[in-house]
Amino acid sequence: MAAPTNTELILQLRDSVAALEGRINNLDDRLKRLETSHDKTTDLGTGLDKRLAVIESLVTEQRKQLDETDRRRFAVMIMFLGSVATLIVNLALLALRKTP
Repeated sequence: MAAPTNTELILQLRDSVAALEGRINNLDDRLKRLETSHDKTTDLGTGLDKRLAVIESLVTEQRKQLDETDRRRFAVMIMFLGSVATLIVNLALLALRKTP
């Protein structure tokens, strides 16, 4: 079999270069889509970070409100128990005064 001529080699090289250019263009398109996806993902991540910060502040505020409610409830309970104790003591004193 005879060796390919220079013209044939040049045609083969041109075909190879065209195929490689096609692959490079394909990879370039893929890279652009990947960069776009990365940008969108980054934007979503930033939005999620902001939402998470808002949620954390809301949870902190809820905890503070719950603590304040618990303190108030305890104070009211103490006042109620004090009132009941005062009533019992007054009733006992009244009963002791009435007995001759």
